[in-house]
Amino acid sequence: MSTLLLQSLIAPIFPTELSYASPKIQPHPTPYIHQSPQPTRLRRTYGSSSDTTPVPDQDGLIETDLRAGGPDLCDLPCEMILLLPWRPEHAGLEWTQTFEIHAELDEICRNENLQASEIRFCGRRSIYEPNRKPILTLLVVASRSDASRATWRTVARKLLYHIKGKKMTDEPISVEIVDEKFGDSPVIHACLPTDAIFPIWKQIALEIFNTIGTRGVFTIGCFRIGSNSDRRQCPPTVLLGVDRSTRRDWRRVREKVVAVLDRYGLDDVAVAIHKDNQVTGGGDPSDDVITPNDCRINPKLGSSIGLAGMKDAHGTLGGWVELRNPKNGEWLPFALTCSHCCLPNDSGLSTGDLKAVQKWKQEGVRPAQDENKARLLPVDSPSKRDIDSAIDRLTTIIKQNESHRVYRQVEELRANDELVVPYLEKLRQRLATTIAECRRGRNEIREFAQRHPGLKLGTVFAASGLREAPSVDDPQKFSIRDWALVKVGPRRVPGNNKVTIPTDGPRGFDQLTDFGMELPEMDEPLYKMGRATGYTEGKYGNLTTCRIATRFVNGERVTFPTWEHVILRPGRVAFKASDAGSLIFDRGGLVQGMLFGGAGNGAIGYFTAAQDLLADIRHVTGVQEIRLRDVANEP
Repeated sequence: MSTLLLQSLIAPIFPTELSYASPKIQPHPTPYIHQSPQPTRLRRTYGSSSDTTPVPDQDGLIETDLRAGGPDLCDLPCEMILLLPWRPEHAGLEWTQTFEIHAELDEICRNENLQASEIRFCGRRSIYEPNRKPILTLLVVASRSDASRATWRTVARKLLYHIKGKKMTDEPISVEIVDEKFGDSPVIHACLPTDAIFPIWKQIALEIFNTIGTRGVFTIGCFRIGSNSDRRQCPPTVLLGVDRSTRRDWRRVREKVVAVLDRYGLDDVAVAIHKDNQVTGGGDPSDDVITPNDCRINPKLGSSIGLAGMKDAHGTLGGWVELRNPKNGEWLPFALTCSHCCLPNDSGLSTGDLKAVQKWKQEGVRPAQDENKARLLPVDSPSKRDIDSAIDRLTTIIKQNESHRVYRQVEELRANDELVVPYLEKLRQRLATTIAECRRGRNEIREFAQRHPGLKLGTVFAASGLREAPSVDDPQKFSIRDWALVKVGPRRVPGNNKVTIPTDGPRGFDQLTDFGMELPEMDEPLYKMGRATGYTEGKYGNLTTCRIATRFVNGERVTFPTWEHVILRPGRVAFKASDAGSLIFDRGGLVQGMLFGGAGNGAIGYFTAAQDLLADIRHVTGVQEIRLRDVANEP
């Protein structure tokens, strides 16, 4: 096995990275020593190339390769929150109030050989804690260099003491210095069939599964990961997604994976362990709001869908299917989405309802009459959260425009029958047009909600529950089943499977055509229409990812592997939680599967293959004939 020679093949630091080991790298020869040094793996932990867990000083300041500061730095990855100047605690931190302070802070940085490209006061908050109050922070963006490398913590301390001495706010404040590359995620590509690990991946993954101890581990995958858009310049990497709340020495886990790779001579394969979430999710609070066009009695493919009345979770209406009633031959329409989007949370349920819901999750929802289904499994589309968010957003825009200085000034002049100069009237008219459009849209959404109380689309007819089942292509391997069929209620009508394709997308079809009965080909382009990310193009991930599933057998917790198909969008977001339920289709409009989840950072999406999806629908419903709904088939 050849050894990688270029240090550029080492992946950049993940924002979510816990531990990393590079492929084996050939070190530079030492002068006067004729024997070449042995290839070695470079290692790092928690973003530190010293491969030791960074420890804060007594004052709480800490330093890693690309970040330094304190005393309160939020868990990575984090987001920046703009300060609100009208809030009293932020009043003294506006740029107009702190111009001289910024100059002083910049001088402190330059005196320590740190060239800051940006200095600002802001809020910082971990994406894992969206409800936490943002940490008031002086954020400094710079470029890490040899001259400043050992001084970042020192610079942060001087900056912190300086702003505290100015008594700019009574609120606790932190300092955070980050490299310009901080927060950049590596590019994740599919592996190549020519990679040495490719033909033996499942064997390797199983050995890792049996070696590392699976506590806190969600997934074991294999991809080419690096900083280059050319995947041939990115090394194959075993990627472990783990629970951020699990306390383990992830360096030991990494070394166990390295030992497996070394036994197989896979010197060119790296190891990365990063924080992740559960594979399935329940919605993203940052999703774009819907428009009045999304409020229709026949929901379109890609609309939001979720358990009736739920404010915190929803998914995507993937498409419309029809099942043929074996008794009379009638084709019956159903909306298709994910089961986890339509099943209630266990909290707050009565003992009887909890028993029913847990049975559905473990065994699936059967088509048979069940009085609990109508009460516990009504489904909304659009989701209640989408409706509420759209109304709130439009109301906010209306208030912002009505409170605009020009709008108020002209309204006052008009009320007093005073002259309004043309340019002010023109500005006021633009604001008034926006206000009128927002009011009209808000009224349309409210009227839709009033015409369809509860927004009810229908009731779950059948669902997989949250189960694992044998795969059609390899019955020895299990994979996730997570689907639901929603029967349309009397006040709504079924939609269609039309898709709106951008001009640079695949041509030749305007609606989904059929289910594909074979797995996607290597690197095959795949598409979806998701609630959160809309129309997106990705590629098949080639290798399945090993997901760690859990069951209780005779009262004991047992873990076992499942094998999930992957869709990737190198360098871009492939999945957000609200995309769950989206149908994955190819260039011909053939449905290749249904998206049910993904990695927490959105770089990886997981889907159930179409052949497994249909086989499980047949198993649960007892119906053998299933097709995509086509309006041309209607009588």
